[in-house]
Amino acid sequence: MPESPEAPLSDQELRVSAPAQPNESSPEKDSAPDEKNLNLLLGVDLNLTLRFGQRTLTLREVTDLSSGSIIELDRHVQEPADLVLGEKLIARGEVVLVDGNYGLRITEMADAQPVAGRTGMPAGR
Repeated sequence: MPESPEAPLSDQELRVSAPAQPNESSPEKDSAPDEKNLNLLLGVDLNLTLRFGQRTLTLREVTDLSSGSIIELDRHVQEPADLVLGEKLIARGEVVLVDGNYGLRITEMADAQPVAGRTGMPAGR
């Protein structure tokens, strides 16, 4: 998997692109102005990140990395991975393989309106 230059070395993540689908059920000419603006934005591609975990390394530890190095992350294999958009948690789920590519089976969606101090996930996490 190629490394993204803007990705921090402390995160093990997979970047995926998810094209948004415009709402084709309502024609734009019959829409209110707000719906026209929304329909314009619904076609914008968004870059989602599938985050498996993270680890903070010192500069020395980063410079000591070589082919074959193993970095232990802060999550167990059984824990769900996070699906994030920018810094916003969207969902969590199980990492799956789809035709040789990574995928995510969503098991829980983030709250639409997170309360201050919460992680954005339903209670019990």
